[in-house]
Amino acid sequence: MQDRSIFWLTGLFFSLVVFPALAEDKPVAPPADPCGNHHCEPAIGETEASCPADCSRENQFKEIIQKLVCGDGACDDTEKASGECPADCGAKP
Repeated sequence: MQDRSIFWLTGLFFSLVVFPALAEDKPVAPPADPCGNHHCEPAIGETEASCPADCSRENQFKEIIQKLVCGDGACDDTEKASGECPADCGAKP
């Protein structure tokens, strides 16, 4: 009989103290700024004026070239130097 009392008290403790504490809202870090990730994303408002790091003509050209070459199975010098083709060159160090 005493075992059942301990079982019920433990269940009561967890349901009143532990589980509500686990379910509390915790602050969430704001999302990282997507500008500067080397991909021009007009869908989220990136333009050449708002994010030149991603949307300048030069960077758009580089992105197109990377898509044409990255994934061909050969780690070219350009891919190695930029570190932006893990498919060919492995993960960044």
